[in-house]
Parts: sequence; C-alpha cells; structure tokens
Amino acid sequence: MKREHSIAGMSILLALLPTGSVVYMGGLCYPTHSSSIVCMGLVILFIGLYAACFVRTDRFRFALPDLFAGIVAIVAAGCYLKYPGLLSLGSLCLPVLYAGIRRVGKIYPFFLLCGTAITLVLLSLYGYLQYFRLLPSHSSYFPVTGPYHNPAVYAGVMAILQSVLVPYLGVAFRCRQRKGTVRGIIAAVLLAVPVLLLTEARAAWVALGVSVAYTFFYAYRYTCASFFRKYRRAILCAAPVILLSGGLVCYQLKPHSADGRLLIWKVSLRMIKEKPLTGFGINGFPANYMFYQARYLAAEGTAYERYLAGDTHLAFNEPVRIMVEYGLGGILFYLLFVGWLLTFPAKWNVVSHTARTVLLTMLVWGLFAYPFRVFPVMVFSTVVLACLANQCKPLRVFHCSFSRAFAAFLFLGSALLGCLGASTMQAYYRLQALARQPAADVRELDTLRPLMKGEPAYGYICCLLPDRQKQDRLLKERLDAYIHMLPSPAAFVWKGDVHRRLKEYEEAEAAYKKASEMVPALQAARGRLTFLYHDLGREEEALRLAEELLTEKVKVYGFDTHALRLKLKKTFEGKLNNCFTKKSNAYEKK
Repeated sequence: MKREHSIAGMSILLALLPTGSVVYMGGLCYPTHSSSIVCMGLVILFIGLYAACFVRTDRFRFALPDLFAGIVAIVAAGCYLKYPGLLSLGSLCLPVLYAGIRRVGKIYPFFLLCGTAITLVLLSLYGYLQYFRLLPSHSSYFPVTGPYHNPAVYAGVMAILQSVLVPYLGVAFRCRQRKGTVRGIIAAVLLAVPVLLLTEARAAWVALGVSVAYTFFYAYRYTCASFFRKYRRAILCAAPVILLSGGLVCYQLKPHSADGRLLIWKVSLRMIKEKPLTGFGINGFPANYMFYQARYLAAEGTAYERYLAGDTHLAFNEPVRIMVEYGLGGILFYLLFVGWLLTFPAKWNVVSHTARTVLLTMLVWGLFAYPFRVFPVMVFSTVVLACLANQCKPLRVFHCSFSRAFAAFLFLGSALLGCLGASTMQAYYRLQALARQPAADVRELDTLRPLMKGEPAYGYICCLLPDRQKQDRLLKERLDAYIHMLPSPAAFVWKGDVHRRLKEYEEAEAAYKKASEMVPALQAARGRLTFLYHDLGREEEALRLAEELLTEKVKVYGFDTHALRLKLKKTFEGKLNNCFTKKSNAYEKK
C-alpha cells in the first residue's frame, strides 16, 4: 500500500476512535464505566492490526517520548497481571495504539479534527437531552452526566475534546485557513459550552481555561510579549487578584466538595510520609486510603472533617496518587515528563501545538480529578503523545530489520489482546448470568477469577451469592478478600452483619466501629452498633448512640435515615431523654 493511502487509512481509524466515548451499552456490567472501554478498545485493536499489516516503512525513528511510553507500558502490564479487569486490559491496549501511530509516522489532522468535532456535538446533544429529561441521567444525584456515571467525568472528556479543537482555531484565525471547517468547529465548541457549565465541574472549567489561555498566548506570543513589557506593572498587580477571585468563585460554588478534596490530600500526605521512597504499590491508594482516613479522623480530625469525610477511593490529584503508589521514583518520572512537555523543542505546526495543549489540559485536570481512571481521556492523551513523538527529533534511527520485528510484535500483541478481550467479555456476561441466579454455584465464580480479579463488580458478586445462599462462613472469607482490594464502610457493615449472625459479637462490634471511623457521618454503621449493644444488654452505650443518631445533623436525610430513626424510637421508646426526642422531631420537620 502506498504511504499516502496508509496514512489516510490510519487517520480515518483515528477519527472513529473518539466516537467510542459516546456509546452507552446497557447490556454490559457497569455500562457507564465499561461501554467506552469496549468500543474504543475494539477500534484500537483494528488500528494495531492495520499498522502491522498495511503500513510499510523501512525505518523507525526512536524519540524521547518512546521511552516515556515504554515505562508506562511496563506499568500497565504490571497492573493487568496483578489486578486483571476491563480497565487494566484497556490500559494494556494503549501501547498498541501508541505503537500503531508511531509506525505510520504521520497522520492527516483534518480527519481527527472532524471526528473530534462530531464526538463533541454528540456528547453535547446527549447532555441537552438529559437536561430536558428526554434521556435519563445515569446518577440519582445529578441531572446531566452524559453517557457516564457522574458529571465530572463527562465534563473532563468534553474539556479534552475542546482542547483538541481550540488550538486549531487559534492557528486558523492567524493563518486564515478553511472557513467551512473553522465555522463547523466554532459551532461544535459553542454548543458544548452551556453543557459544560451545567455540569458544575470546576476542575474541567479550569483545565479548559488553561488550554484556551495557552493557545491564545502561544498563537500571539510576540504581541503578548510586547504587551507585557509595556504594561508589566499593571499585569503583575492584576494577575494575582484575578486568579484569587476566580479561585474564590470556584470554591464558593461547592465549598464542601473543595474541603473534601483538601481532607483527602491531607490524609494522603500522611500516607506519603509513611512510605516516601517505595510507595504502596499498584492499586495502593484505593486499597489503603480509607484505613488512613479512619486513623486520622479518630486521632485528630475536627468535627467538620468528620462530617465532611466520605467513602472515596480516588485521590483527586494525580501527582498525589502517583506519590502514594509509586513513591519518589514515580513522582520524579511524572515531573520529568511535565518538564519535557513544557520545554522540548519541536517544529511548530498545528499537530505539535494541539498535542501539547491536550496534554497540558489533562495535566491541569489531573490536579483536581482522576484522568487515569477515565479511559477516553487516557486514549486521547495516548494519541496526542504519539503524534507529538512523530514531530520530535529522533535519538536514533532503526532500519529495515527492526521495523519488520516491530511490525510482527505489533501484530502478535494486537492478536493476543483481542483474544484476552474476547475472553474477558465472555467472563463479564457469565458473571452477569450468575448474579441473576440466586441458587448459582458459588464455586463457578472461581473460574472467572484469572480474568476478573481486579474488577470491583466481581468482588461484590463473589460476596453477594454466598449472602443470598446464607453461606456465612464462605461469605466471611470472600468479604476479607474484597476488603483487601477495596475497603469501604459498606463492606465493613456487611462484615459486621455476618459476624453477628455467626454470634461473633466482638468481631461484629469491631467491624461496625471500623465502618463508623472511616465515615463518621454514616449512620448505618452506628445504627447497627446501637442495636448490637441493645441485644447484648449494654443499654447505657446503646442509649448514648441512639440519642446521638437522633439529634445529629445528617448530610442527606433519605428513606434509610428516616427508617433508622423510626426503628430507634420504637426500640428505645420511653428510655430516651425527652429533650433528645424533641430535638429529633424538630429536625425532621425542617
């Protein structure tokens, strides 16, 4: 195949890639999480096979980004081997995507821009339909989530897509390029802005604002430099005021959310102090954070922090997460990549400028969110990093024999990942079938373990089936394994219930207390502890907890809270102090 044809074919496949982020496949387990992984992963495998079979080249230009990509590929392989699952398998597909783009050596940006603009329009329409209640939201707390489970992910994906289009507009306005394309891209960007505002996702707003500012200043850098020299004093005085005002506005929009992030980072710093060099390893943050939060809140947390604390397994800051999991080496690698991104010399064109802008947007969003848990963002970042590597000066050029070996490796890797993907999807559908069968053989779940060990859904269903069948001894073992991977207050409450049924009251009390320490505002754990004390004849402790539960302020007064308070009043009728009962009744009327 001629080189021009192979480049055009690869460009068309890359244009199809963003549309996978719009798809919602309701038949999948956790479809808001897995739909984009399945669709985009399938396109990635086609890209890998296409690059291996139809792209002809007699050399490979090795550049510094290839070294970064190689290290990330090794980490992705380690993640899959330790915690196999759909997201880790999708992460393992990213090196194939990177290698395919690097093998072709060049893409036509027009195709990628069109695919990105179409995807942005589709995502925007999805949000408008949800806002006007023509499509259901995938969250009971937020009206607009797109095809995802919460608006933060939706807004982050849209911000990344807009950061692909905005740099092209900056270049187009300066160079007066294709008016029809420019008008279409402007329409797509403007259509997405109101939806982005409806999400109230401040991290995405900040990231997109940085990308727009970077695009503007870079496109008009000489004009901006002369303007700065002329009004330096006024700019230096006004800039801090503008930044502080913007930060204050973002904080006031959701102060509890901002304070919650500060609490997470404060606890994470204590984790870093404990293992600063080696970190906690792969999946170390979600597997350990809740224990450290419980320890901090019990020892020195304020009343506001205990009210604020929630059940989370996300750091909401990628440098913090990397430092917690991979220690000093991980954060140095991250900082080295950021430094290279900001300073490397490359030939200026629309591809290199767009790639740098997208990566900068992802890094800024990663200061307040979790881009490496959002598969579409990981895919877009991989694409632009590979495009950027194609623009870099090579460190070494490998010729014909290496290129053939590289093509064979790419073909075998794509085929192997395709087989793993097919097996994983079969395991997913089998897991769903077992979850619908109350009398299913629990031991059959063990056959799925090699492919699904790292999936939270798998761990949950491994506990759900023994619970339905009243196999409490087996359930206790499965809960221990589930808690080891993903500890949560709900899992400890579940564990306490099992110990209570087995008449292991000390273990039940410890489990309920641990759940309460993790999230003090969670009333379910203390409610169960109250009834446990009542059954054991420890009335004084039971009454103290009952009075506390009936009078304290709760985050969300829902049906569960109402049912718990009715049960407490019925159980301890006549024993509670009248003043506490009056306070509880007054609070409920509010």
